[in-house]
Amino acid sequence: MKSAAPEILDILDQVMAIVQSGPQDMSWQSRYADVAELVGDLTDHFRADSAR
Repeated sequence: MKSAAPEILDILDQVMAIVQSGPQDMSWQSRYADVAELVGDLTDHFRADSAR
């Protein structure tokens, strides 16, 4: 079984380049009590998208 780690790292590098390229809208932060809640929400979205 092939590891997805290199592909995931490449995606993260691309995301970080976008995030670091300029100022970001941080208004979403007030919607989450902590990082765990944000990660949980992102995980739920990922799973829903993967199920399609």
